[in-house]
Amino acid sequence: MNGSGAPCSRRPVPAFFVLFAALACCHSRCSGLGALRRGETPGEALPAMATDCPDGLARCRGGIVEVSRLAAIERPCRAPPAQCLCPWARVASCPGACVVDDVEVVLAPSLGPAQLCAPDEHAAPIARPTTVLPPAASCEGALYRCAQGVVAPCRERSAGAVCARGCIGEGATVDEGVPVTVEQAAAILCVR
Repeated sequence: MNGSGAPCSRRPVPAFFVLFAALACCHSRCSGLGALRRGETPGEALPAMATDCPDGLARCRGGIVEVSRLAAIERPCRAPPAQCLCPWARVASCPGACVVDDVEVVLAPSLGPAQLCAPDEHAAPIARPTTVLPPAASCEGALYRCAQGVVAPCRERSAGAVCARGCIGEGATVDEGVPVTVEQAAAILCVR
């Protein structure tokens, strides 16, 4: 019925028209409606796949301390190779070497140089060895974890280190990927 009370005539919509409209919408990612819901400009396409680059990591490589920068890298990446990697920003140079090259830790940028550069040989002790370890805690994907002022290995219950001034953060870890000794882990995870 229409507004006058007369019956409306309904014509069937051809199936090919419905299919065409659906494909056109998918091809443009429903650029009008979908983009507006996402807060984008209509017609702006999102990458089909991307690598999420986290913010908040620090690393030392060749005596240079760097922090990660938040980014999303489209895959496949069509940019020059250097632009297809997650971005890192240089924050400091070490007076000597790194504690360990290429270890990435969650760390405030301001703490990067103090924790990731090798300590001066005349510096006060950072930690002392111990065989008394805190109860095993979850440290999935980590080599060492610092808790209650003790750096402990995650895989086996062997000797660890007691931090002289505590942990840089309760539960801070050195993740798997690069071989690290307990002394090196303590230099990174204990407050200096």
